[in-house]
Amino acid sequence: MTTPLSELSVTLVPLEAGVDRSGKIVFEVSSNISRTNDFYVYSRTEEDSGRKQFVGFLFGIYVDWGFKVFDRSGKALYSPRPTRSLPAEKLRVERNEGDPQWSMYSVMMDSAYYNYSRETTGRFGLTPPPERESYAYQGK
Repeated sequence: MTTPLSELSVTLVPLEAGVDRSGKIVFEVSSNISRTNDFYVYSRTEEDSGRKQFVGFLFGIYVDWGFKVFDRSGKALYSPRPTRSLPAEKLRVERNEGDPQWSMYSVMMDSAYYNYSRETTGRFGLTPPPERESYAYQGK
């Protein structure tokens, strides 16, 4: 008897560098971040009036992703062509006092990562989570 896909559960655990992979099914993800020739307009919405106020420009980025699945013996089972993800075209960001100036780039990366994870989820025939509309810097 086979278990329906809707009832399967998968837990992914990161492997530390140098840990023996033998006997494990491994999902390997790699990324390379690059700058585009484009830029984003960074604006702030005034709470009282709802008007947008220009803050500055942010350089554009994209992320090239590699993805492979290895069986327990280390043989590559799945190795699609690399894919590229971009940050969401419109990001709503909740900024906090004390966030570093570069925190917007961290949020852009989070958005590109989230977009890629949604795509990868769909590749496995699963329903990806809904698109995120809001992000916040998660620094420590």
